[in-house]
Amino acid sequence: METFGERLKRLRKKRNLDQTALANIVGLTQGAISLYERGERDPSTDTLAKLADFFDVSVDYLVGRCAVENMTAADIRTVDDLKRYLGLDDEDVVRLLFIDNRTDDQTIPPDALEHILQAIEFVRWKYGLHGEHTEKED
Repeated sequence: METFGERLKRLRKKRNLDQTALANIVGLTQGAISLYERGERDPSTDTLAKLADFFDVSVDYLVGRCAVENMTAADIRTVDDLKRYLGLDDEDVVRLLFIDNRTDDQTIPPDALEHILQAIEFVRWKYGLHGEHTEKED
């Protein structure tokens, strides 16, 4: 996953800005931007907010806690939203449920993914979160 500095640099370049131009826009020095991008200094909360506002991304995205630029935790309504927010796929979700740091065995039972996804779909359907639940025909 990208670091804060890597994301900042990528977003800056996406806007075709050099470090000095970005620094002037958000009220910093070019040296501060350089230190952030190299990972040698962490920005203050105020600076994070200014940068996130300027790039129109969430602070969570900027610091690498979210994989989607314009999504915040308040936008999470479904498991799919959560997976997108965290940058996870179905297997990652299963790993989160099965990883036990007390052992070296990280084996996931072969049919676990299917069962867990079925359980998630059932809960979403039961509480009206899925929208289009259909019974499988035999």
